[in-house]
Amino acid sequence: MQYCEIDLSKACSDGYVLAVYRTGVEFGKWNGDGFPWADKHKENNLLELHIFNKEKEFRAIRSVRRKGNSDFIVSEIIDYDKKYENENVKTKSLENKMLMFGEKFVESGDGYYIAKESGREKKIYLNMSEADFEKGIYLKVIDYYDFDENMLMYLSGYRLAGVVVG
Repeated sequence: MQYCEIDLSKACSDGYVLAVYRTGVEFGKWNGDGFPWADKHKENNLLELHIFNKEKEFRAIRSVRRKGNSDFIVSEIIDYDKKYENENVKTKSLENKMLMFGEKFVESGDGYYIAKESGREKKIYLNMSEADFEKGIYLKVIDYYDFDENMLMYLSGYRLAGVVVG
């Protein structure tokens, strides 16, 4: 599958998708067949695309390299812990959770729910109930830390790793 001239063949076939456009941000379930928000945004407005599951993330970020000529920097981020499990490396990981958008649950339907925050409503393309919303819907993020030559820790990377309730 191609989107915005990005080859999505290395993206996971099942997971989640986060897309940042000049015209808005969309989030939902990914099954490899396309985006749940259909033609809501024009492809040329895409700034970032993250397709991920618990094992890896596919990331494409728009970069302007030459005046008037945009390109995407594409990377496949795998689980560092698995990548280096048999090597002597300093990279360590830490799981974090970021609360998803919304102070108030509005409604849910087939494949989406709507939340409200600061007077704005947002449709999130996930099957979640009001009970799930009350427990808290979180975006799971894995941060990777390395140590420099003085053994001072610094954040060396991150990857999105799923959605959790509670």
